[in-house]
Amino acid sequence: MLKKIPSNKPVTVVVVYYVAAILIATLLLKLPIFINQGESVSLLDAFFTSNSAIATTGLVTFDYTTVYNYGGWAVLVILFNIGGMGIIVLNTILILLLGKKIGFKQRMLAKLDYNQTTHQNIVYVLKHVVKYFLVVEVVCTVLIFLKIGYVHDNILDRFMNALFMTSSAISGSGFYDTTPYSNDYFVQYVLIIGMIFSFIGYPVVADLHEWIKAKLKKKKYRFTRFTKIVVTVNLVTMLAFMFIFFLLERESSMIDMTIFEQLQHAFYISISTKSVGLNLFTDINDWTQTTLVFSTIFMLIGGSPSSACGGIRVGAIYIIYKHIEATIKGKCSYMSYGFIIPDRTIMKAYIVSFFYVAVSFIATIVIFMIEVDISMFSIWYDVVSGFTTTGFSTGALSEFGPYSVFIVAVLMGVGRIGIMNLLSLSAPRENQVNRIEFIQKDITI
Repeated sequence: MLKKIPSNKPVTVVVVYYVAAILIATLLLKLPIFINQGESVSLLDAFFTSNSAIATTGLVTFDYTTVYNYGGWAVLVILFNIGGMGIIVLNTILILLLGKKIGFKQRMLAKLDYNQTTHQNIVYVLKHVVKYFLVVEVVCTVLIFLKIGYVHDNILDRFMNALFMTSSAISGSGFYDTTPYSNDYFVQYVLIIGMIFSFIGYPVVADLHEWIKAKLKKKKYRFTRFTKIVVTVNLVTMLAFMFIFFLLERESSMIDMTIFEQLQHAFYISISTKSVGLNLFTDINDWTQTTLVFSTIFMLIGGSPSSACGGIRVGAIYIIYKHIEATIKGKCSYMSYGFIIPDRTIMKAYIVSFFYVAVSFIATIVIFMIEVDISMFSIWYDVVSGFTTTGFSTGALSEFGPYSVFIVAVLMGVGRIGIMNLLSLSAPRENQVNRIEFIQKDITI
């Protein structure tokens, strides 16, 4: 019989792993060997940058492109990969490479880090995460490297920019400034592939891989319920924001563009808002106030569970939608693909949504009390962007004092570790019922 793990132990271990990684990264980013001559980085800036990289956010408090040399860039790329794949994943793979077996404790840690409802087959998922991540990273880097010669003549410059740009996309970090490629559709679509990979969820990528293998063998394959839900909700929310962005900005920030360019920019931004933060606009303050409001809403929604993205996530949005739909129709059971959604899961979806909104609001008020000269909306926007690990900024962050910067850094870390993991461990166990009318199946949120 497996020894029972205390309810608070796994999440504590996950937190310790991430805190340790952030502290080590902070020290690395302070080393003179990674900093250009004549430049310097404060301890707080190094801490914030390491947090932003591992949390896959992309917010920065200084111009890292001029401060760090390519050695520093390489460190950041490694941090992107750690944040994108998950530190527990890398630890698990290291154990496998050493020829050791993955025990129950490690499976529980991986379950938490990937926000899964079960630890079964978790090792299979982790192996594929690393494989998919590295394959997409290499392929996209090569494609962009071959294309951006017109911008970077030096081969090392071209390679490092291609690698940094790609890693920023597939990890959801969003560090790289893609505005020079606002008219390069090849680069944009390579980045779009990377960004979709970052927020669609690794189980979906694995499901797609199995579908391709089945097609090659001319066999039938049925996508999982998880894939059907997250792909549908991601597509709906993405197209919704694309349409809203196009309508609001076609006579504003995109007034000088053709219809095709406007649609392309709207499409790119709608995908990037899914917790990535790569931008084609020099200054998002050129967007209308209404666009910025809608942007915060869709940043809060986020992408898929079990991905590199943050936010409430589409699993919770789907559950809330099904609950509201059932309530309006007067039904007492909340069905999804023939299964009842447990009441505990529905409650967690509402709690997570409330938590993101409430904490963002409280943090905004606190920072506004400190930074009285900055508009509350600009603070709210940057706080939401940091908490959801998106990375868009109105520029308010660059004006924050040390206390405000530290608050945003903590929010980024919390957003990466996952609110759902913390709340799910504090939830009481469900009592068994004697009579079963339907089969219950949980949904990851």
